[in-house]
Amino acid sequence: NQSQLSIFKEVFFHKAYELGFPRGVKKTVIVDIGAHYGYFSIYAAKNAGIGTKVYAVEPSFDNIRQFERNIRKAKISNVLPFHNAIAGAT
Repeated sequence: NQSQLSIFKEVFFHKAYELGFPRGVKKTVIVDIGAHYGYFSIYAAKNAGIGTKVYAVEPSFDNIRQFERNIRKAKISNVLPFHNAIAGAT
């Protein structure tokens, strides 16, 4: 699908999230809200410092299933996906 390819390129080729990315900082915690298929989470897990944990939240059932497949394919253990939504109350 074209939109998936576009997101993948944005994260890995255009490096849209480079600015302010915590490189080399040990035991960083990164939270990915609206994680979609997990492209940023996987990128973060592979490029952040040793001991980094990535907590990823995605409300869509289809997206979280694909995200979990992508984590397995990437052989990453420091990404923790959550099938939830983030909301606020007033």
